[in-house]
Amino acid sequence: MNTNPNQYMNNHISSKIYSNNNLIEKKGGILYRIERLGYKSANFAHKFFVLSLFGFIVFNIGFFIKEYNSYWRARRVININLIIKLYNYRIQT
Repeated sequence: MNTNPNQYMNNHISSKIYSNNNLIEKKGGILYRIERLGYKSANFAHKFFVLSLFGFIVFNIGFFIKEYNSYWRARRVININLIIKLYNYRIQT
């Protein structure tokens, strides 16, 4: 006979794995519900974290763009006032 000695072993192992997978994949089982709850909550937590990180980045970019002009305008006003004060001080002395 030309039979492979590992053939029975391979078939036996693959049938065991297949039967175990069928038991786990029962849609009504408690294990299936717990597993589904676990990966749904993990997906939600990761999605919340990533979206909040992107929101933080976008908020800071918008805040920087909004305040950029007023920041430099405030610096110019202070510099102009200092120049005027120094000029007036020189004229008085």
